[in-house]
Amino acid sequence: MRTAALAATSLLILVATARATDYTSDATVLATFECPESLKDDATRAAAGMQFLTWIRARHPHWSISKVIGYRLYLLNKHHCDQTLARIRSEASQHPGH
Repeated sequence: MRTAALAATSLLILVATARATDYTSDATVLATFECPESLKDDATRAAAGMQFLTWIRARHPHWSISKVIGYRLYLLNKHHCDQTLARIRSEASQHPGH
């Protein structure tokens, strides 16, 4: 049950990403990251999420899911993505066994 909750939360963390993020380097990602709540709709957020995942796999192929999620949470916190962080907490709290 906890595995399913972690997977669902992980997906939410990974899918929520930014449209104008420059995926040139780690430094440009950090500098240009925009909060998911600034995106116009779910389709745009999903497309941006795929862009993030493609970049992370190419740039950091050795990273575990924990490392990817940790980095994602770091970006969300660093850029004060409060709506996205609240949504993640809400989703995580709704899973059985939490």
